Amino acid sequence: QNEDKVIGYTCALSTISNMRGFDASDITELIYDEFIPEKHERPIKNEGEAFLNAYETMNRNRELRGLPPIQFFGLANSNDISNPLFEYLGLISTADKMQKSGADIFRDDKRGIQLIMLHRSPISAKKADTALYRLAKGTAFVDMALDNSFRVNKQYIKPLPLVEFIPRCKVGELCIYKHKSDNILYCTTHSSGVFQNTFTISELDIEHFRTMFSSWYDMYISGNIRFEDVLSEELFKKYMYV
Repeated sequence: QNEDKVIGYTCALSTISNMRGFDASDITELIYDEFIPEKHERPIKNEGEAFLNAYETMNRNRELRGLPPIQFFGLANSNDISNPLFEYLGLISTADKMQKSGADIFRDDKRGIQLIMLHRSPISAKKADTALYRLAKGTAFVDMALDNSFRVNKQYIKPLPLVEFIPRCKVGELCIYKHKSDNILYCTTHSSGVFQNTFTISELDIEHFRTMFSSWYDMYISGNIRFEDVLSEELFKKYMYV
């Protein structure tokens, strides 16, 4: 006997973020496909928060009733290490460390997170000798599609001794220091000393930061800013709108 059976629902995050009060009691797994957007895609405003609101809308109070939570699976290509979900959940540094060490799996049982980055795929090895990947050899596209690697510009990423710098400005968790003798800034998440200016990450404070230190955009473009790690650079870019 043939019976119509619902095996799943699909919708865009931009749609579900505006929905409230629908019944999701039959949902046990949530798949967010392509959660890392391609560079040309139009971003969703506050995407990290929008996703968590969508999850809360579906999960509701089921755990308070003794039921298991909805299990979330995020699937994506390695287009951008500073994607909204990694940024919001604080996973940029974790992904960067995994890539550097070649680790395939990171697990945090306290937070209920497992991050999987496959680096040695047999299928990718076979695809490397196909027409498209011979054509694109040496490009960021191949790094992403075959090696599952985030393209990171390491030219200005290097830990430096804070003793050579003076605290200048703090924005959220990002600490910015000026070199004592050279015209160089250093960005890190390590806080040391008393900062001349401190800003929260509220929209108003970020606007004040951008206005007060607008010349730092030119310093970044000119290569006069150093970063402790990928996270520090991504935070600077976000706050400065680079």
